[in-house]
Amino acid sequence: MKEKLFQEAFKKAERQSGKTTKNGVAVHLEKVFSVELNFPTSKITFSRYYEQFIEESTDQAMSPNTELLNNLARYLGFQNYEDFVTNILAHNNSSESIDSAKENDVMRFLKKHSWLIIIILLTIITVLVIMQLNKQRWMIWDGTHYIEVSFNLKKYDLGELKLYNKDRINNLKKIEADCQTEYKKLDGTPNVWYGKNQKKELEYFTSLGLHPETGKSLKPLSDHMFYKYVCSKDSISSNNN
Repeated sequence: MKEKLFQEAFKKAERQSGKTTKNGVAVHLEKVFSVELNFPTSKITFSRYYEQFIEESTDQAMSPNTELLNNLARYLGFQNYEDFVTNILAHNNSSESIDSAKENDVMRFLKKHSWLIIIILLTIITVLVIMQLNKQRWMIWDGTHYIEVSFNLKKYDLGELKLYNKDRINNLKKIEADCQTEYKKLDGTPNVWYGKNQKKELEYFTSLGLHPETGKSLKPLSDHMFYKYVCSKDSISSNNN
């Protein structure tokens, strides 16, 4: 509390004198204490206390006597040091009480309007989610290929909508394979992939990926599968015609 007393006294001296330096404040207090308070105290003493309590220097820490403390309190408008301490503590307790009351008011408001707050928060979250969904690009399977669409649950089922994938849009197509289909590239790598639909029927695609209906991984069309299910089927169909 002594530190607080000196700090307040130095602040008042700065305001009264217009000086902000250690020496300027010390000279002003020396005059005031000598003339107005009839308690002569040298500017050197005030300078050392300035260093101790304002500049926080610990080189020459001093302990002020009771008379100096009482006159510093008088300078600030209090009867004595004890009166200063009492008023400061009362002010601090009052501030804490005000803060506590404000906190209680906030808690009562939150408790009273909890459902309203929950509804507002849910509304905000819903709006943010919808904004994000609209910002996100979407696509659906259109029977033989993917097409880009807007997020519209009135027009499309949620299960139909998939996150936009440029590679799927450009490369994944369903084709009708026959004996003329180039199911392998010149270097032997796959050029056609297959998978079963929900009816357990084989379907053929132009790119690696997931089956648009079942979500299962497509497999590369091997020689065995090609001649067993594609070319033989095509030959039988031609012979029947």
